[in-house]
Amino acid sequence: MDTLPVDRVAKLRGTVMLLGASDTGKTTLAHAIHSQWLESGRAVAYLDCDVGQGSLGPPALLALQTQLEGDRSRRRFYFIGDTTPRGNFLPVIVGAAHLLRMARLSGAQDVVVDTTGLVAPEAGGTMLKLWKVEALRPDYVVALERQDELSQILGCLGHTYGDRLIVASPQAGVVPRSQAERAAGRNRRWRAYFLRAAKATLPYAWADVWERGLLAEGRLLGLDTASGLCAGMAVMVGSDVSGLEVLTPLKDLRRIARVRPGRVRLDPSCWCELPRD
Repeated sequence: MDTLPVDRVAKLRGTVMLLGASDTGKTTLAHAIHSQWLESGRAVAYLDCDVGQGSLGPPALLALQTQLEGDRSRRRFYFIGDTTPRGNFLPVIVGAAHLLRMARLSGAQDVVVDTTGLVAPEAGGTMLKLWKVEALRPDYVVALERQDELSQILGCLGHTYGDRLIVASPQAGVVPRSQAERAAGRNRRWRAYFLRAAKATLPYAWADVWERGLLAEGRLLGLDTASGLCAGMAVMVGSDVSGLEVLTPLKDLRRIARVRPGRVRLDPSCWCELPRD
């Protein structure tokens, strides 16, 4: 297989989903496609489904960037609360579908969808990707494959997609990153996000709280509006009968309608991830 020229993929129209294991150049290719679409003057969007190594925001979120008039853009987020899709297939698929609807409602003609590198069948990667394709119904699927690691996924899409399934080698120039490098990168993004966090109180009377059994000090919380989108994140530092004490960069919590605990826990002294409980 040959490396896929960006110019060829950028000629595709509609929703284009990229699949591939880690370090195959999905994100690089997605940004290149998005940039060429922008230069063509079309209304475009970028849907980032990589909860661990995403490029549009902090970890534990799905992100959507839609282009507005001129050079202005808008970003929307959906809280997953974890840095891996494992154990989170349902919210990842629901959230991606929700953000894709937002892109269409915003007038986006073309949407590029970047995904995680989880493709191993034994880890659930095959079914995650197949159900994500089913939920989003992309017009094209672009698969970046080294050897045959995507064979089970591709074998279930060939008759459905035909020549709208494009298989190519990984992008050239990709620099592999170790798990330690990926974790360090996430911690840098946590610190950047919570740099100006301040203590705030969120009364129970203001918001629905999901999975209260997960509430604990250090727990990452998604603060959602009534639309289901994430307005911001917080870390729990305490609670009483009336509400939650949190650290958050959000200034106004009055529009928060829902609190969802994640699986990530953070140490506010360094904004680094704590061991899973």
